[in-house]
Amino acid sequence: IVISTLVIGAIFLPLRQRLQNFIDRLFFREKVDFRKAFTDFSLEIRTIIDLDELLSVLATRVTNLLHIQHAAVFLASGTDKFILAKSINIEKETAKQLPVDTNTLQRLRNSSAVVNDRQSIFPLLVPLMAPRASDNQFIGILALGPQRSGRGYSRDDRALLYSLADQAGTAIHVAQLIEEKQSEAEKRQTAERSLEEYRNSPAGQAEALAQELHQSPDTILAKLYQLATQAGKNPQIANLLDNLPQALENLQAD
Repeated sequence: IVISTLVIGAIFLPLRQRLQNFIDRLFFREKVDFRKAFTDFSLEIRTIIDLDELLSVLATRVTNLLHIQHAAVFLASGTDKFILAKSINIEKETAKQLPVDTNTLQRLRNSSAVVNDRQSIFPLLVPLMAPRASDNQFIGILALGPQRSGRGYSRDDRALLYSLADQAGTAIHVAQLIEEKQSEAEKRQTAERSLEEYRNSPAGQAEALAQELHQSPDTILAKLYQLATQAGKNPQIANLLDNLPQALENLQAD
């Protein structure tokens, strides 16, 4: 009897699952398509590495999928400060009125969404978290306005948003790291270009010459005579000699 029951269950379980999917699509097609759209979107945001594009896609798609009046993304800055990074269908000054008190912030840091139907601007706050080995890093807040239908957020809506928030939080954290590395690389390149431009400028060349003369004082007169004879025909050498007294003065001051 036991073996027969297991065999029958193994045979009919896939059939039952197919039948259930068929019924869901037949009678709850909008709900099934909605879940699929949310799942596809969760996978899509993993592939976006540009921070501004990621935030724009996140706010826009969530607003469209859940038929929300407006939405905003706030990124954590410091201990209890947030920066409005992206807003959709709402004025920035209005969006900045983020309803976060100490209790709300603590719940968000504990990975709990905050629902407050009395809030007219953002009745739902969803924490954006980046999972780590030891704990979760609090990245920011996905602040959602009322739904256009006027109904509150259902349990299914919140469950989908929680799942999406984990994916989005990780993607935002990665995009922030990439942006920081790119910013550091750009600053380094800018500094190197500025240094190279200074070295090639009359002041930079005068500084290099001053150091050379300081290290070889016996060659000062010969070097200056050689440059002086060339200055009349070469404007660059003339500019170098004009900057040389200041360079020698700076060198002595150091």
